[in-house]
Amino acid sequence: MTRDEILNIPAGRVLDALVDKYIIKLAYEFPAGMWNGLHTYSTDIAAAWQVVEKMQSFELEMDYQGSWRAYVNFPGEEWYSSIGDTAPLAICRAALLAVMEAS
Repeated sequence: MTRDEILNIPAGRVLDALVDKYIIKLAYEFPAGMWNGLHTYSTDIAAAWQVVEKMQSFELEMDYQGSWRAYVNFPGEEWYSSIGDTAPLAICRAALLAVMEAS
């Protein structure tokens, strides 16, 4: 998945599933049609903080200037940033970028 694809994923089930797979569970494969029980990481701030807690080794900075921007990095690595209409969306996109591009 490219950087542009990640930055253009809207909040919702697809982004939530990617966050769950690559950040929360790291290697979990979703069976076809399996959406029940999936946390709403990209739309619920409480669920988005689970992403932050899971990635304890990374730094997160946020700011708001008409839209939310999240900056994420692993110490000593480059910063990854994302913009979102909501804080959870920005957090999920930036965290997904950091995990997928840093590996």
